Amino acid sequence: MPDDSAQPFLDPTPPHWVARGLAYVIIAAFALTLLGAVLVKVPETVSGPFTLVPIRGTDPVRAVKSGVLVEVRVAEGDKVTRGSTLFLLRSASMSDRAADRLTLESQLRANEQRLTILKSQYDTRKRSDEAEGGGWQNRIQFLEG
Repeated sequence: MPDDSAQPFLDPTPPHWVARGLAYVIIAAFALTLLGAVLVKVPETVSGPFTLVPIRGTDPVRAVKSGVLVEVRVAEGDKVTRGSTLFLLRSASMSDRAADRLTLESQLRANEQRLTILKSQYDTRKRSDEAEGGGWQNRIQFLEG
């Protein structure tokens, strides 16, 4: 019976040219990938003509505020630019906000008038206190003399 432990079936260490060749292949693949990433320009955005079509027929108009649709300013297939007005809504909350604005403006005017009155009262009291302080000074001098 031959000794199996002395002669392994495969040599566990590969030849030096295999390891070196594998290293060169990995370095070359990395260099080609890096070169391709630098040279090949991929556009970030792609543009093309298209028409939006609703999936389930007509979809409801969604708006930030509730209201009644008054006017539609575009038709199907029209080209629109960003920021253009598509629909006009009449909202009851806008009239409420206008009333709130008028109320706040009148409160602001009343506060400004109140501030003017308080400044006038402060100046009057200050002058009165200064006059009274002068009178006390005169009395002190009189009593000392």
